[in-house]
Amino acid sequence: ILAAIGFGIIFGIVLPDYIGYVDWMGELFLRLLKMVVIPMIFCALVSAITGIKEEGKLGILGIKTVLLYFFTTLFAVFTALFFVGIFQPGTGIAIPSDLTADDITSQAKSLRETLLHIFPDNPFAAFANANMLPIVVFAILFGIFLTRSWRQECLSAEKSRQESVNPVETLIQVFEGGNRVFLKMTVFVIMLAPFGVFGIIAENTARFAGDTEMLAQLGRGLGLHCITVVTGLAFHLLITLSVLLWFFGRCNPYRHLLNMSSVILTAFSTDSSNATLPVTLEEVMKKDGVSEKVAGFVLPLGATLNMNGTALYECAVVLFIANAYGIELTLFQQFITVLMVLLTAVGTAGIPMGSIVMIGIILHTVGLPPEGIGLVLAVDRPLDMCRTALNVYSDTCCAAIIAKTEGEKLQI
Repeated sequence: ILAAIGFGIIFGIVLPDYIGYVDWMGELFLRLLKMVVIPMIFCALVSAITGIKEEGKLGILGIKTVLLYFFTTLFAVFTALFFVGIFQPGTGIAIPSDLTADDITSQAKSLRETLLHIFPDNPFAAFANANMLPIVVFAILFGIFLTRSWRQECLSAEKSRQESVNPVETLIQVFEGGNRVFLKMTVFVIMLAPFGVFGIIAENTARFAGDTEMLAQLGRGLGLHCITVVTGLAFHLLITLSVLLWFFGRCNPYRHLLNMSSVILTAFSTDSSNATLPVTLEEVMKKDGVSEKVAGFVLPLGATLNMNGTALYECAVVLFIANAYGIELTLFQQFITVLMVLLTAVGTAGIPMGSIVMIGIILHTVGLPPEGIGLVLAVDRPLDMCRTALNVYSDTCCAAIIAKTEGEKLQI
């Protein structure tokens, strides 16, 4: 990625007249992202919901876990909004675009229209038009009723003592398999990221090569963007999660942070919450004293549902791109952004650069130019590593809090 950025900058400065030979790489990369994101989100959401189909056996544990994940993610999004409001990254860049603030405002629906349209009258039309809110709501409803159908099938089979194939179980396995397939497709698309980054960076550099003031403003904006994201991540990790640990879990946040230092370093270096999961499970049970029952349920579920760092990062990126294009989002559009971040964070793949896929669809939903992703690709990887560390650490905090609410005695 770093080499692609360097070569893209050099090509854009030295050979701006030949940019047409390479800019197609960036366009192709963005099209591939759009191609994979909708089916991946749908399968990921359905699989995430049906993945806790046995939660009825765990009773209140599953409800407490999901609610805690939701509120910690919501706090992370509000943290992003707060620090973006303070640092204002991207303000003053004013990148030329065909879109204006009036165009964005005219695309926005009223609250009544938005609430009505999130329930699709034709789900296939929502898929065809890439309307993400209806797709997400349909996926959640489909997953819920698929889970209920599975329980009813199991109950009826138990009563009749039949051991025939459960068709609902087969359908659940189809979506789980689809989730794995689209995850592999996403990994393939991300492997092409260096070529896409090269094309996007070269095109943007050629566009602003003669405008040193614009380049300076863009560099300053990216610097502020990095400061905003890192400050927000650090605040959420050190302050928000520590307060939650102390208040709700009656735990020592400092001792828990020391215990999870190897988990944080592993998540940061691998840039993957899924790859860190075995280490997370071992450290939480061994050093914090969380039971296998709680850790075995909360942590794998958190690797799918609990994306504090991802939600904070995605929100900050969307607002940075809006500022960079000189478009001021209304309060209602910011609400839609928060809602989309909360919903798409669940479907974000726990792999390096997985959030880039979701950011593109959020930009499309809000009405911002998807090519704005190219502005942050230069700094995405290091920030992606930081947000992954927060994702995993948040899972461990939630595991400790849930364990305490279950009456367990911890070592922190």
